[in-house]
Amino acid sequence: MKKIRFNISTKLMISFGIIAILLAALALYSVIESQKTLEESVGGSSLILAKMTLIGIDKEIYHRLEEVQKYVNRGHLQKTLLESNADFEKLDSIEEFIKQKDQEWTAVLRDEITPFMQNIFNKDISQMFRREFTEFYEKKYGYKLFVQVLLTNRYGVNIAETEKSSNYRHDDQEWWKKAKDNGFSVSDIYHDEYYNANCMKIGIKIDDEKGNFVGVMKAVLSAEEIIKEAEIALKEYETTKIKLLTGEGRVIYATGTFNFLEDVSGKDFFQKLQGESGVFILPEEGREKLFSYTRSKGLRTFEGLQWILLISHDTREVFNSAFILRNNILLFSLILILIAILVAFLLSRSIVNPIIQLQNTVLEISQGHLDRRVKISSKDEIGQLATVFNKMTGKLQESYSNLKKEIAERKEIQEQLVRSEKLAVLGQLAGSVGHELRNPLGSIKNAAYFLNMVLEKPEPEVKETLEILEKEVATSEHIISSLLDFARSKPPTKRKVDLNDLLQEILSHTTIPEKIKVISNLDKSLPVILADPDQLSQVFKNIILNALQSMPETGQLVVKSEILSPVQVAISFTDNGVGISKKNQEKLFEPLFTTKAKGIGLGMVITKTLVEGHRGTVELKSEEGKGTIFTVKLPIQKKKEED
Repeated sequence: MKKIRFNISTKLMISFGIIAILLAALALYSVIESQKTLEESVGGSSLILAKMTLIGIDKEIYHRLEEVQKYVNRGHLQKTLLESNADFEKLDSIEEFIKQKDQEWTAVLRDEITPFMQNIFNKDISQMFRREFTEFYEKKYGYKLFVQVLLTNRYGVNIAETEKSSNYRHDDQEWWKKAKDNGFSVSDIYHDEYYNANCMKIGIKIDDEKGNFVGVMKAVLSAEEIIKEAEIALKEYETTKIKLLTGEGRVIYATGTFNFLEDVSGKDFFQKLQGESGVFILPEEGREKLFSYTRSKGLRTFEGLQWILLISHDTREVFNSAFILRNNILLFSLILILIAILVAFLLSRSIVNPIIQLQNTVLEISQGHLDRRVKISSKDEIGQLATVFNKMTGKLQESYSNLKKEIAERKEIQEQLVRSEKLAVLGQLAGSVGHELRNPLGSIKNAAYFLNMVLEKPEPEVKETLEILEKEVATSEHIISSLLDFARSKPPTKRKVDLNDLLQEILSHTTIPEKIKVISNLDKSLPVILADPDQLSQVFKNIILNALQSMPETGQLVVKSEILSPVQVAISFTDNGVGISKKNQEKLFEPLFTTKAKGIGLGMVITKTLVEGHRGTVELKSEEGKGTIFTVKLPIQKKKEED
């Protein structure tokens, strides 16, 4: 009796029952995606609302800052300050006078006014401040917009004010220092116990017509106007809540009852406030909530205070319809899945298992394992597909091997052509440089020789300087010759070289910036090798110069020599400079490649060529922002080779 064999068409018809699961899954997926879209929509609109609100707050602060800045440009204000500064300069001891008056000022009670204080309050400038700041804005807004306005001279003491301040001198306070150094200052919000008000300090530097610093004007701004901006934020849902926080996590304003400047930096939601803006879901007060937040960025010259506006919604309200639909689909899907499990169990051996095997094989092949084959022996369409697929994979493997070989050959040829072209240009450039520099170097050398002849008994310092000059000229001439020889691939002139002595000599004649520390970690047991000292000197100087240039401010350069093996030594140069990007590391040893504004891209090419001429290698390890390690590895030639 023949076994019944089902072809793929029959199997697919039987599998239609599984479509119910797919439909249910698709419906559920649609609900989830709809919920995500709704989350993004609500979060996005809340972000826009938060950004617009913070922009309004920044505009309000900047507007008040501009009003005070415009006021300080008045001539009579500068005249008053110049007269006050001149009076102080006549004192025998300005500091003693200020210290005495400040002690007298702080010693009296809050409501007590001394004759000295009354004199400051009665000045014309003080009266003008009251009219144009205190009274004008109180009449306009119905409350004191500017709680206090005061003027200090260049020594930081009061010469005019609308209300009694807590101190006579202010040059030791942060707002005064920032205003003097930066032109203006805006403090973060705070509660002023002295005036029992929530305030911000605005400080404006005042210069005379010649640009000389003459004083600072301070305006204490009420926070009521700023809180009103936060209250403008409209509620999209009944459970919407708003929090306005300082950058350090203190509450400026919140929906409902709140404690002013309460520290909430330890709350879970504050830990999520990373970056300039964002949206996230987090449990709070026993309910899951959707949070949207953004930070203030300031306006024009005002950099902002990094305040954070946080808007939260109860997810049960936002996603209520989506939750109901999701629950219904889950119930319906559960019934369909139970039916589908029975159908899937019956069909798994004949359909699912071969398909999974084929799928796994395809995945392995896609990961580069072209030697994998599908092991299916059935005679239906899946078996035929597996046979054809195996043949195709075999041909693909063969083609891929040939292609890799061809690509490698072409890449090698291309790199050789590019390097040849660059070396040709390098030869022309070397000739031009040598021609242009040899003549002036010859003049310098002749001048040094002439000075040696003329000066019979020069001072030791002069003699040493002339010797260094002659030596450096000779070195420069040799570098030019080496550059020309590089284009002609000149072999090294080898002789016995003590690498430690060579390194110490190079470092002693290298100008090291004061803020850069050089550490020599040289292995005293390092053997003498056969090498061209001039070529290696050029190699080491190139690497040291690159290391110093990578540390523009401060840093550390470690020069280390060591024995790697009985036949090889290594010299490493480790700096903690700016590092080299991976992209530039690949091109560093190519001719004419440079990242320096004045470089021509030959230093590291010459370095590599000279080291390879010694049958050595140059290795590079670097990470941006952390530093670079250049390692030069050279062979230790045996006695037989030395002879």
